[in-house]
Amino acid sequence: MKKAILSVIGILVILLTFSFTNLNFDNERTIKITSEKPIEFDMVQNGIITKGIKTPHEFKFVENEGNFIFKSNKEKEKLNVSVEDKNGNLSANWGIIVLTIENDKMKTFGMN
Repeated sequence: MKKAILSVIGILVILLTFSFTNLNFDNERTIKITSEKPIEFDMVQNGIITKGIKTPHEFKFVENEGNFIFKSNKEKEKLNVSVEDKNGNLSANWGIIVLTIENDKMKTFGMN
């Protein structure tokens, strides 16, 4: 009897865990950073800083949430950031660009 009760409780725990988990594996986004001529820029992704990346640069992002800052190392140079996913695309053109991704929503703002 104890084994049957423990089995039922175990199954219920597994079902409850997966019912609150987002199992969307189709959330891949392509992020492209370009500029008029090759320049260096710095990127902050979820608090991790990467310096000296050169344009053009492209990478895939598959997480549900992310916060990015892209900053050109030259004051007068602008970066072009383009994000593409299954729902469409988003682009921005500034010297400093902030990109936020939350599930299916993407927002961007920036300044020169």
